[in-house]
Amino acid sequence: MSNLTTDSIKYHAEIKRRLTEKFESGWTPVWNYCEMTQLLNYGLSFTFLMKEGLQNRKILFRNWINNINNEAKLGIYNLDNIRIKEEEISFTLDDTFEIQNLIKRDIGTIKNKGIVLDGYDKQFTEFKSNSKFKWNLDEEMNKDLSLLIKKIKKHITKDK
Repeated sequence: MSNLTTDSIKYHAEIKRRLTEKFESGWTPVWNYCEMTQLLNYGLSFTFLMKEGLQNRKILFRNWINNINNEAKLGIYNLDNIRIKEEEISFTLDDTFEIQNLIKRDIGTIKNKGIVLDGYDKQFTEFKSNSKFKWNLDEEMNKDLSLLIKKIKKHITKDK
């Protein structure tokens, strides 16, 4: 039996959960960056994982395959049909250290004074300190957070 819902917020949350959770046994998440459109067009995440030190490290890129069908256009979402593509992204040790140094800087968000109707749901999480930064528009990132996200995202092309 299909797992159906008419709750788009529940559907969005389930996609985000699948983008940002559940990793191979023994791998510890160090940080995660996730972005999704609020209108359920696309979603992606990067998660840096380590196993017994920096020599065993990887970055997982997860991409939600938007396969919304006619039922979803009517407001019925099938949670069983959520598809996530996963692949390892190549990062050098220098890239890893650069990202870790950017995380140690004064990353943060700037409060938007306007209303966002159909922006993004973006979040960066650093697990060791349990720091979470959430924002909807690029203009809400401070300089250091913007540099960090650009460094992370430079390793993918738009067609992934």
